[in-house]
Amino acid sequence: MVVGICKFCGQKKELIESHIIPKVLYKLTELGSVVAVDTKNTRINVNSKEQNGHKEPLMCKECDTAIGSYDGYINKILNIEVPKLTQTKYILTTPCRCLSAEMFDIDRIHRFFISLLWRFSICSKPIPLGKYQDIALKILKNEIPDDYNLFVPLIYRRVTGGHVDNMTGIFRTKYLGKHAYIFRFPGYEVMIVVNTKHSTEPESMAINQRQFTKDEILIIDINYNTPLDYQLVSNLFKCRDNTPGLKRPDGYVPQKPPMFPHSVTLRN
Repeated sequence: MVVGICKFCGQKKELIESHIIPKVLYKLTELGSVVAVDTKNTRINVNSKEQNGHKEPLMCKECDTAIGSYDGYINKILNIEVPKLTQTKYILTTPCRCLSAEMFDIDRIHRFFISLLWRFSICSKPIPLGKYQDIALKILKNEIPDDYNLFVPLIYRRVTGGHVDNMTGIFRTKYLGKHAYIFRFPGYEVMIVVNTKHSTEPESMAINQRQFTKDEILIIDINYNTPLDYQLVSNLFKCRDNTPGLKRPDGYVPQKPPMFPHSVTLRN
């Protein structure tokens, strides 16, 4: 039993092991247990203690349950409903799947991604959010209204069939002059742009803001590898080659990253 200050309610309570990325998003039933890739030591740990996802004693049971209420809904939306949708809308010339407010709870989806960002900002190896960590918490606690310009999730559905489609992790980057965080989990890549105001490229940012509004969410399918994919594959195979008993999959041939349209560019 761990007793400490709950990161959500701020009270001293018994803390439970809270998942940073929700367990349901790892697709453990389909893909099996999680394998930990240690890029620092260039190794892969196939017997990781995190076989059902990384978790830490961050919140009390009541608060973890409250935050976790978003997790089941996002699993239903991304892994059950989205694959059923056809591409009925466009961003410029890029076809998109559409989640409309008439059919889906967009506020709930938005709060999930805010909660995901907040969870990563309070863990033992936190991502820096600065003042937005407290803003995210206040939104989740309904102390201030949600602001769709402060946290904009750009959702991309990954259907490349490549080696890193099922990789889970977070990467910090810059996008159009703003801080952004890329979340990877099986079948998806989501970039959350923090505070879209005063972008270095306001016209391009305005196009991206159309991807996630109170009225609809537009999801782009990615069916080819991006530069980040090649970077991840390179790191993954370095770790494979340095881990006894593992080898590269048959048929792997390194390739150069292709060019792709600005409308689906995930980073500068």
